Amino acid sequence: MPDTEKLKDLSRSAARWGGKNISIIKGLAALLFGISLIYLSHRIVINLVVFSCGLLLIYYGFGELKLQKITGFIDRMAAKILRR
Repeated sequence: MPDTEKLKDLSRSAARWGGKNISIIKGLAALLFGISLIYLSHRIVINLVVFSCGLLLIYYGFGELKLQKITGFIDRMAAKILRR
């Protein structure tokens, strides 16, 4: 029977500590969940970075070729998207 009293006392002190430090527990849980999501989707992030670099190189190429109609159209579309 003494073991059950020790276990009850230990669980009460853990509950008190958890009640006082709930923001720490939630913060650590959010960090772990965020890290796991990034780990699961790192391939997607890498693909997105490569795709974005490709788009920027295409835009740069249009600028170097002095195709103002195309770059102006892209600039107007980007401004519309950013305004929303």
